[in-house]
Amino acid sequence: MTTNYNQLQSITETFMKMKNKIASKNTYPEPRVSLLSTVIGIPILGVITALVFLDDDIEYFSIKFYVHIITATIITSFYWLTCRWIVIKLWKKYPWHLTPLKHILIEVPSLLLSVAVIAPLSWLALHFSGKEMDWSTIHFNITIITLLVLFLSTYHEALFFYYQWKENFNKSAVLEKENMEARYERLKNQVNPHFLFNSLNTLLSMVKANSESSEYIHKLSDFLRYSLQDEDLGIKTLSDEISMVENYFFLQKSRFGDNLQLTIEVPDKFDVYALPKLSLQMLVENAIKHNIISDEKPLQIRIYISNGEYIVVENNLQKRFEEKSTKQGLANIIKRYKFLSAKKIHVEEKKRTFRVELPLLTITTK
Repeated sequence: MTTNYNQLQSITETFMKMKNKIASKNTYPEPRVSLLSTVIGIPILGVITALVFLDDDIEYFSIKFYVHIITATIITSFYWLTCRWIVIKLWKKYPWHLTPLKHILIEVPSLLLSVAVIAPLSWLALHFSGKEMDWSTIHFNITIITLLVLFLSTYHEALFFYYQWKENFNKSAVLEKENMEARYERLKNQVNPHFLFNSLNTLLSMVKANSESSEYIHKLSDFLRYSLQDEDLGIKTLSDEISMVENYFFLQKSRFGDNLQLTIEVPDKFDVYALPKLSLQMLVENAIKHNIISDEKPLQIRIYISNGEYIVVENNLQKRFEEKSTKQGLANIIKRYKFLSAKKIHVEEKKRTFRVELPLLTITTK
């Protein structure tokens, strides 16, 4: 017990250091840098473009010179804002790190289309400035415009890559903190294992009766082994999670008898999917903890698949009013899903039922 408390103290100190470290980090930044660079970059690039296309007969700092710069800046702004709009839309719809092929297959034609649409504006400006529009002039203009669009699209892609890297970095740091917190809570449970003591009390009574003791011990052993392994609290196959819930339900049914009922309707074909470890068990435990279970009001828990994409844990709602829920278990699952899937957890409480939908995760192999 002394060793456990020493470990608890050590992990507590590490956890607090990690918590302070995470709190001091910036969160994912708003695109203020992108907006600032747009405001500053358009005039600068407009002047550079104007100087590139400046005729020898235009005197510096003359009225014609300033008109030329303003025209070039306006045209440059069209290219800048168009490239920025294309990149932003593509990152929202087809993020580079998730669908790179779709991203580039849509981006390249979109940029070429923008060149084809906006380039005539540049030619029109050159025409009104008195520039002779021969093939060499058009060819040079198209080359500069293409290089400009390539530069602008690369610049904005680089900005979004930076934002993505920074977001992933912050997520990794927060996930490390969450895992540290989970290990911290688990060690506290080892120091003060309420569930283990309750189970042992039930076990003692069953041993005296010499009935289902061996099966109970076996289920309890499997449950504890599964709960304590894999410190990183990663993901587990759906079949493993369902087996864990069945073991946990057996232990609880020994306590509540027929007043606690569980129905699992999950076809075998969904075994290829995964869930965050212990997520199903947490939801079943929450249902047992926060609802009345009696002869008059049996608790019925149902686990099933919805729309082929979610696994649902549903129970009839009969709240224990003396039990004030902190919802930490559900909050923990929601936080873990933020790092594992773009899909959100759906929580629905009605007058008679409470249900939680967890997105099924796909197991990828490298």
